[in-house]
Amino acid sequence: MLDFDETTPDLDWIQEAALKRELFCVRGGGWTKQTANIRNTYRDADGTGRWFFRLGFRTVRAV
Repeated sequence: MLDFDETTPDLDWIQEAALKRELFCVRGGGWTKQTANIRNTYRDADGTGRWFFRLGFRTVRAV
């Protein structure tokens, strides 16, 4: 499951819609399809099981 980094402010509905569109376009799926793609795409992930990546204006964390 993906959740937002707690250090960033909440999104307004326009930003949230834009992020969902970007996730769909960049990784080929919606929220539920993202977790499986993260390890393959971001091989520099740290060893604690958390992967960080930038998508435009927002940092998203896979937990």
